[in-house]
Amino acid sequence: MRRFQLGVVIAASVLLTAACRASGPQGPRLSHEQFVKQMHSICRPVNAMRGQFGDPAYDKQLLNEGRGELAQLRKLNPPKTDEDRLSDAFRHWSSALDDFEDLARAAENKDRAGAEKAFRNAAAEARVIARLIPDYPVGECLGEGIG
Repeated sequence: MRRFQLGVVIAASVLLTAACRASGPQGPRLSHEQFVKQMHSICRPVNAMRGQFGDPAYDKQLLNEGRGELAQLRKLNPPKTDEDRLSDAFRHWSSALDDFEDLARAAENKDRAGAEKAFRNAAAEARVIARLIPDYPVGECLGEGIG
């Protein structure tokens, strides 16, 4: 019976380790220049989207694309020296996307106070991101004028 329990624990540990690796950075460690180049290639298509903020369909598409963009960025294996800063920035980035979702919902419901609060929160997150990684093309991913 103990052998079975030990086997279950080992199997669970292997599966958990594999799952954690699959969700984290993948591939070779990138230099700063390589990471920036990848960031450009991930973010430019979203910036090329056409639409109007406040249009629910556009806002939903932009939010989905933004979340996909962030997921792709998180999979890149950043320079070791920037790993912690990028990780922190990506956490704030996720919060900014949540704030944008709140902003879109408030705009759709004509909730001016909710929209103002969500906008302030998103702007605060964007400022933190810009301070954390000023040497990365944040503005290209979060919108012009940021970073």
